[in-house]
Amino acid sequence: MRFGLLLLALFPFSSSDFSHVRLTLQPEGQPPSAELVRALEDRLDRLDVDGTVEITGERVVVDMPRVQEAERVRQLLTRSVSLELRLVRFPEAGGGSPSREAVLEHFGRQFPPELELMLGDVLNDEGLSTGKQYYAVERTALVTARDIRRASPSVGQFNDPIVMFSLTPDAGEAFGRATEANIGSGIAIILDGEVLSAPRIQSRITDEGIIEGGFTEMEARDLALLLGSGPLPARVTVVDQQVSEAVPDRRFWVAMTALAVFFLLFCAALVILFRRGGQPRPI
Repeated sequence: MRFGLLLLALFPFSSSDFSHVRLTLQPEGQPPSAELVRALEDRLDRLDVDGTVEITGERVVVDMPRVQEAERVRQLLTRSVSLELRLVRFPEAGGGSPSREAVLEHFGRQFPPELELMLGDVLNDEGLSTGKQYYAVERTALVTARDIRRASPSVGQFNDPIVMFSLTPDAGEAFGRATEANIGSGIAIILDGEVLSAPRIQSRITDEGIIEGGFTEMEARDLALLLGSGPLPARVTVVDQQVSEAVPDRRFWVAMTALAVFFLLFCAALVILFRRGGQPRPI
């Protein structure tokens, strides 16, 4: 029994699920900077991944000796998420319009230049897309990803995964004024150019809010990580990716040594017991 438990205890130390990943990144439009290095190091820390980030010439090299889910880590390291909160001008109370034509007709087919026509998914109760809906939103954002101070995954009132966020003091004050002046209007939550939802503003909103969008638990965790770490100071392109089998860490060798010692002691105890006829020596 103890032998079996020891084997189970060794399972987390197995190296079979780990990879050694080395990424070479090329910043777009500017040379590598210390700010970019710090941002990448922060994301590694939030991912709980050990690694180093170094500037090599005009590129940045990220070396991660032991990584699980290498592709997911690569995407989270290099993605610059775009989040915006914008006022909806049609439909006035939020929601969405079922057709582009309905939006254009509302404005007499003269679409105002200060507005932008945007798309979003219609989601069913399972969070799956069943079609598209249209929104006329202001081009100027009230909140962007740079205004977010903290973000964390959570669960909504219907047990669906959501992301909770809080704003910086300055952004929260400005957001409070804007929402107070637009009670009854819709506010579009826009992620990477698509409207996730457009709830109606019920009251003044200051420094906290939630993001809903039919997320899975993993998607909510990843979005919270990206928003909490803030956007990268420059977009990066992966120009080289090397993946190899990770070298087992020190804990693996310690555990294997402990297993070998235990096995030898166990065998020695069996030999002694059989030599005594299986009976303990009387005292």
